[in-house]
Amino acid sequence: MWRALVLAASLSGAVAFFGPQAEQARPEFTARDLGEMFFNNTLKKPVVTRIKPRPPKPGPDPGRAKPLPPTPVPIETAVESRRKIGLKYRILLCDEKCNVREVDESRVFHTNEGISLVLESNVDGYLYILNKGPSGAEEVLFPRADENDVDNRIEQGAANTLPTFYFHEPPGEERMTVIVSREPLESFTPPRQEPGPSRQRPSGGLLASVMSEVAGKVQTRDLKRHRQASPVLGSAQPAAQSTYIINTSDDQNHLVYHEIVLRHGSR
Repeated sequence: MWRALVLAASLSGAVAFFGPQAEQARPEFTARDLGEMFFNNTLKKPVVTRIKPRPPKPGPDPGRAKPLPPTPVPIETAVESRRKIGLKYRILLCDEKCNVREVDESRVFHTNEGISLVLESNVDGYLYILNKGPSGAEEVLFPRADENDVDNRIEQGAANTLPTFYFHEPPGEERMTVIVSREPLESFTPPRQEPGPSRQRPSGGLLASVMSEVAGKVQTRDLKRHRQASPVLGSAQPAAQSTYIINTSDDQNHLVYHEIVLRHGSR
């Protein structure tokens, strides 16, 4: 499990399991398409109808005009945001010598190493990060239930460096679920802060409750991932510089989520 040794930095201003459903998603999007969705307004404007009265039809008696049924007239409604919701993240590694560098999530991490997420949302919304460790225990990584501050709002375009979390025994897979939602999640209730130096707080089934709500608001086939590679220097292997997750749906565009699977191995 994780132990956060640095409290959450204040926000100035994601887990989808990409299984068989995601592979069958259509239509296919290019990297350029996803970039357009992330940075520009690409959602279709909703159309509603209003009733516009029509003039009465003259009858045989000039003094008595026959009313006609009203005509539905389509009008566009104003909305706060028309972007398809998306998130972008990078991973910073803090090794045992306190050196910090950017790494790819495919790396095998080791005990006493730590990571921070640098995360950006393309809309104003609310950020949630939950983790499931090798033992199956769950933990809320963000927002942390500090005594006076549980604000998890995130601003459009703001790069947020989140707390550093360190790997501790036992080794295995850490499954970190990152969610950005336009509105607060109804199923999320931050656990009470436990006293003591450890920041571990088992969520007691909170992840299942949250993911049940999420499943009703987005389909995994609509979630698309694009990994932007960093330039290759010398003989170094290319690594992902940023990962984008976009909700490409026109109708269910309430939130975006992603599961980051990190491998914690033994030396």
